Amino acid sequence: MLKSRLLASVRPFYAAAGDPPAGGGNDDPPADTSGQGNEPPAGDDPPADPPADPPAGNDPPVDPAAAAAAAAAAPPAETWKDKEIRRKHAQVQEAKRLMAEKDAELESLRAIAARTNGRGAAADDDTGGNESPARQQPQSLSRDEVQQEAARIVAQQNFDNSANNADAEGRKRYKADWDKVTDTLKTLGGFDHPTMTAILATDDPAQVLYLLGSKPEEYQRIMELPDARRQNELVKLGIPVPVKKTAPSSAAPPVDGIQTRPRADGDALDDKLDDDTWYARRARQKAARFAARQQNRA
Repeated sequence: MLKSRLLASVRPFYAAAGDPPAGGGNDDPPADTSGQGNEPPAGDDPPADPPADPPAGNDPPVDPAAAAAAAAAAPPAETWKDKEIRRKHAQVQEAKRLMAEKDAELESLRAIAARTNGRGAAADDDTGGNESPARQQPQSLSRDEVQQEAARIVAQQNFDNSANNADAEGRKRYKADWDKVTDTLKTLGGFDHPTMTAILATDDPAQVLYLLGSKPEEYQRIMELPDARRQNELVKLGIPVPVKKTAPSSAAPPVDGIQTRPRADGDALDDKLDDDTWYARRARQKAARFAARQQNRA
């Protein structure tokens, strides 16, 4: 099912992860200044003067081997795969943080439940273990809560139907490539629920998913945008591609041959005619065409 393949359990994070904090633990140790200002012992020769600076304009020669080594040591340019690994690491770290928060919240709820059960047990002892009728009956939902739950169920059904329709259209249009692009989207992290809802609301959701799965760089660029700009880019990807129509030919329609053109005046040429009749009809046809051209020029 398309929804289970592409919906991400944790919203992707695209901020740089793993960068060392500013000013953290890599500063050089302070220089030793304990001997600063001590004069050399008597009898020692004074230090020689430092060599003079080379004159301006005479730069030292550049070592090609050293330059090549420095260029090789430079970090390579970051590719979309490097970005994806960094994003995956940030996503794992965020999942661990959320799990820690959930564990702390669960422990707090357990402590509250334990205290509440203790007070409830004491109250049961006071009343002989008989609970009040109000506590025995389940709490009924209000009308607003029932309407909200019904609206949530309808919205979920519409979402599932739209996802199934996009999946069916993608398989019909892109054949075997559809599984490849959806697998790529799943590897890249899929989409959160609001982004998937925005994709299904475009004019052509199958085309949007195919383009994003075919171009991981485009997927990363769009997912790094703010929500409003991301939705605009998804709408652009969903615009149907116009079908190119062949322009009509400017050539004139074919003209029927003289031999096959029916004529009402009996001047049609035929190979069965004798020579005198054929040439007479030919002369009358030429005269008629000449008269028509003169009339058109006038």
